[in-house]
Amino acid sequence: MDSIRKRKGLICIGINTIDIQHLVQKFPQSNSKIQSERNEVFVGGPATNAAITAAFLGIDTDLVTPVGNHLFADFVRKDLSIRNVNLIDPVASIQWAPTFASIITDRQNGERTVISYHPEIKISVDIQLKLVFKNYQLALFDGFYPELAIPMARECKRQGITTVLDGGSWKKVTDRLLPFIDIALCSDDFQVPRGRNKKDVINYLHAKGVKYVAVTRGEKQILLSEEGKIRKMDVRKVDVFDTLGAGDIFHGAFCFYYITDCKFADAIRKASNIAGDSCRYFGTREWMENYKIEHNNNINNIMNK
Repeated sequence: MDSIRKRKGLICIGINTIDIQHLVQKFPQSNSKIQSERNEVFVGGPATNAAITAAFLGIDTDLVTPVGNHLFADFVRKDLSIRNVNLIDPVASIQWAPTFASIITDRQNGERTVISYHPEIKISVDIQLKLVFKNYQLALFDGFYPELAIPMARECKRQGITTVLDGGSWKKVTDRLLPFIDIALCSDDFQVPRGRNKKDVINYLHAKGVKYVAVTRGEKQILLSEEGKIRKMDVRKVDVFDTLGAGDIFHGAFCFYYITDCKFADAIRKASNIAGDSCRYFGTREWMENYKIEHNNNINNIMNK
């Protein structure tokens, strides 16, 4: 514990996307035209949203993600800078293609539909790990760009940096990453080979060397397993407006709370509350302004007592 507390900061490794989100009264039918009530354009992606969340909550956060040179590169870099995320771009001098995601959020139920394309592009740049790594406490991996993720996860293990897997879905690289993962945060959609239920998922991850596992299941209880001991944690009920990015926000908030508290279950509970609150607002950023207002009001109430 003492060695962990001497470290500070988070490094996230994964994908960035340019998200174009529309809010509609009802999901469109085939061959129809509808009017969007609201739309937003922002930088997203699992590792990126987690990094933005952690930086917003108050820890030094670096993001290793390929941006490169393209028409929207300055937009990506500026958005990350505004959000206090330090970008480490392994393809900074290379012509690159942006990854777009189109999102439709249904006002009737808060559910989002995402259309994206993730080409299997290999990064041929030899990133200098000894120059990238600082005195991090946590490293988060979303499973994209295995040619970056695997050597960096291996280096994290060597340096004693706690590693966290964003288990949104099973990917080709997942099995190769797991030997270097300490904590796996999985969605309800995450499945393992020949797994039939959540217990199979948890047992599989532990067998691969993962110490701590959490499986989020929307409004249902979160499943927690600390070295094989499974228990359930209640989820706070909220009025859902938009679920976009809630899992990514959960991961970023977990990293923040784990770094500040160093207690797995407490970090899960607090991160779940943040992710739930984010679902009350449109997109992946609006919740932050309301969080600031509510946080400042709570501080003022305490000081005035």
